[in-house]
Amino acid sequence: MTNKTIEDLVKYVLVNDIPLSGVNAELTPDARDIELLGVFMPEGIKLTQFTAFINMTFLPGNEILHIEGTMTAELKTHCSISLEPMTISISEDIDIDFCKNIYEDDHNDETHLSPEKIINGRIDVYEIAIQTLMLFLPTHPTLKNATIDVLGYKPKQIDLEIKNEKPNPFDILKTLKEEK
Repeated sequence: MTNKTIEDLVKYVLVNDIPLSGVNAELTPDARDIELLGVFMPEGIKLTQFTAFINMTFLPGNEILHIEGTMTAELKTHCSISLEPMTISISEDIDIDFCKNIYEDDHNDETHLSPEKIINGRIDVYEIAIQTLMLFLPTHPTLKNATIDVLGYKPKQIDLEIKNEKPNPFDILKTLKEEK
């Protein structure tokens, strides 16, 4: 058995080989491949399931390659509030355009969304799917109804009643420091 590397997961589609009717790519990595894809995950997040279905077709004129599909993933991590283990399920659409030729004159407006450039006549569909996943990873994964009670902090009721407003987080930190 040979050891796979992340380079073994590259799935290039040669743009010139795509028929006018389009082409589909199905990404259904096995457990070992998912483990390899996990190198792209931030620390503390483990990729446990991943699939992507991608359709590639040229728009009229054959200069712009339109890629659309879906990406689904399941990840294991910890709640950023309670630190309890949790599972995150992500299912997102993929929708991106690539262009054979991009000219600098086409980019004179910063608000203009231009297509990605096709490099070396090929596109890595795994890269597109992983980039989509990375865009939708939550920055602070949180369980529903998570509280910091497990960390032992409870605001004093009298402090909340006196001010009759939202507590200032810096005052709470100051109070915590004084209690220690």
